[in-house]
Formats: sequence, structure tokens, C-alpha cells
Amino acid sequence: MNRNLSFGTLWATLVAFAVIALASDARAGSEYKVLYNFKGGADGIGPTGLIFDPTGNLYGTTDVGGGGGCTDYGCGTVYQLIKSDGRWSEKVLLRFKGTRGRFPDSGVIIDTEGNLYGTTSGHFGGNGVAFKLTRGAHGDWSMSVLHIFAGGNDGLTPYGGLVQDAAGNLYGTTDLGGGSGSCPYGCGIVYELSPPRATGGEWTETILHRFKGKPDGANPLASLTIAADGNLYGTTAIGGAHDSGTVFKLARGSNGKWTEDILHNFNQSTDGTDPSSNVAFDAHGNLYCTTYSGTSSTRGSVVELTAAHGWKVKVIHVFRGGSDGGNPLTGLTVDESGNLYGTTSDELTGGNGTVFKLTRGPKGVWTKTILHSFTGDRDGSFPDVRLIMDSLGNLYGATGGGGSLGWGVVFEITP
Repeated sequence: MNRNLSFGTLWATLVAFAVIALASDARAGSEYKVLYNFKGGADGIGPTGLIFDPTGNLYGTTDVGGGGGCTDYGCGTVYQLIKSDGRWSEKVLLRFKGTRGRFPDSGVIIDTEGNLYGTTSGHFGGNGVAFKLTRGAHGDWSMSVLHIFAGGNDGLTPYGGLVQDAAGNLYGTTDLGGGSGSCPYGCGIVYELSPPRATGGEWTETILHRFKGKPDGANPLASLTIAADGNLYGTTAIGGAHDSGTVFKLARGSNGKWTEDILHNFNQSTDGTDPSSNVAFDAHGNLYCTTYSGTSSTRGSVVELTAAHGWKVKVIHVFRGGSDGGNPLTGLTVDESGNLYGTTSDELTGGNGTVFKLTRGPKGVWTKTILHSFTGDRDGSFPDVRLIMDSLGNLYGATGGGGSLGWGVVFEITP
């Protein structure tokens, strides 16, 4: 199940434009393995995010499922995948009931103490929550709500997940709300959640930025990225100078206030529209992101922003649909050599999605390699989770559908 389609937050605009593809295509004989098939009941439906813990276990969420409430299938879960003797087994850590959160759309993050943090895009009678899961002495997990989004000025529907700085502060976005701009329900916000000063105290929310639509963007759907300089980077799906979305930066000043800077305004006639993913940096400080869509003849793009002498923008791949894939919903993963890895959802192309690799060659020309094309059968369909990589270079991801039972899978690819 794709969270963006399910809850009506895709801002795809397919209008005419022409772009020159800058990469050639190749195929690779990588090894693909399904680690877990979701059963569609108590174990969850539609996995939506993956992380590792220090011992190599995987954690994630499912958009729905878990059994009872919210939908016929449930309100979503937080789960753990544990590897033993070469096999992976699932343990459900939390089944949402709706009153304290439902529909966790973006996975969880983990802190140095092993606590998990995430968001839900809704709860009964409300607009979503930020939550924390703490492991007890006997291995049981307890949930605490850090913030309930009130809508209006506060923001609502936090589809993006959380990121955490070294001081333990959490940062995120909401798709709507904020009480300003040209959007009927608000154009979204960037917020900070600060931990309590004393044990048992409450977390404090601070709104860092309220989007206005034009000129600064609207509807941030993805998680933020904290760069080495401590600044926050992200995308908005629409808005900006051309109403095709933006890449933005938030920098904290010496007075503690945050200032937004637009690094790029997407234009559907030149570089794509609807960037629904987070951004990634390579070792040289170059920034990369994807756009979900393009025109009637193109299906999204991969874009590089280079910081030298201002932010210079280059389209490094344009998706054409078919065997090339299209409609990437997720951000990119960068390895130590600067190679990029990502997925296409193929939601509007008639396919089932791909996993791809982009390699920079001589003269800055990028080559795309398909690592796996999903069939929609036992291997899964519609990957909409950002890939993660282990220390050996193996990739892990998830699909919202397909698998042996049709409810999604977690997979591993050895390039």
C-alpha cells in the first residue's frame, strides 16, 4: 500500500515538457532476496520505512494492519525483524489503536539508548502525533506521545518522519497546517521537539518555519536531513516560484532563530515536479533528490545540486517509464564512492517498480543500472521506502504491495 496515494497527498502534475536524459541504461546481475512477507493481519500491511540497530536488526512501521480499528485491517504497527541462523523473523512491538496515533507513514528512528521515535499522520479526532517507544527491562515496549498536533497554526498530518540532533532534539515537517500562506488548510510547517529538562516532564514544540506556498514552497511530505553543518534541508512537493516544489535550507542564527533559504525552485518544463522525497548528501557536500513526476512523456527525475559558487542544478537522470521505471517516491542512498541508489514506484507507468543505481562516469555523465525490476508477484511491487545500506554494501528496502500474500515485503539486494 502506498501511503501517498492512500491518503491523497500526491501532488503529481503531468503537463508537457521535454528534458534531455543525461544517463545511459544498463542491467546488473545483483542478487535479490525477500526477507519477510507480511501476512496482512496482526503483523501489519504496507511497510513504510527501515532502520538498523547496532546489532543489525531491522525496525520499521506498517501504514495499516495490526488488527482492529481505523480500517478493517488496523491502524498500523511498529515492528522488528530479527536475524537468526540466516533467517529473519518479525516481532510486532506496537499495534496502534487510533486514540494515540494511527497510520505511521515514515518508519522510526533510533537513538543511542535504543529508544524509537516516529510520527503518525492521524489519530482519532486529531491530526497526528509524534511518539516514542521505550524498551522495558523484560523486552516489552511502551509508547509515550511526545506531541499531539492541533491543526491550524500548529500543523497537521506529519507524513514525514523525524530526525534527531546530537542534543536529542527532534525535527520534522507537517504536510498541512501552520495557519499561513495560500493553501486552504495551511501550507505546512517545520517543527522542533525539545526533550524535557527533568525526568517525567513534557516535550516542547517550537515551530521553526511556516510555509506560505509562494515563494517558499508548500506541503513538505518527506523527512528532513540534518547536514554536517547542523542546518536542516528538505523539499516541498508544490509551491515555490513555479508551483512545482522546492529544495530548502533552514539555518539557525546566533540568536537561535531559524531562517529559510530556497536552494532550488523546480520547474516542470526543465527539471521535474513534485519532489516528495528527502535529500541526501555525498562526501563533497553535493545534494541529491528525486522528483515524482514530469510530463506526459517523462516520469520524474534525479537532480544534483552543487554548492560551489551558489547552488548549481543539474538533472542527472530523467525516468521514461517502461523498463527505465518512473515516479520515484523515495530519496536516495549514497555510498562511500558517491554512487546513488534509489527506487521507482512506477505508480503511473503500468509497472511494479525498480531498484536502480547511478554511477558518475567521465566528464560527469551518470550511468543508470537496474538492480531489480519488480514483477508484482512474490518479489513485491511498488517500493516506496528509502533504501538503507549495511557495512558490506548490501541494500535493504520494502514494497507496499506484492509478495507471496500480497501485503508487501522487506527485501535485500546484494549489488
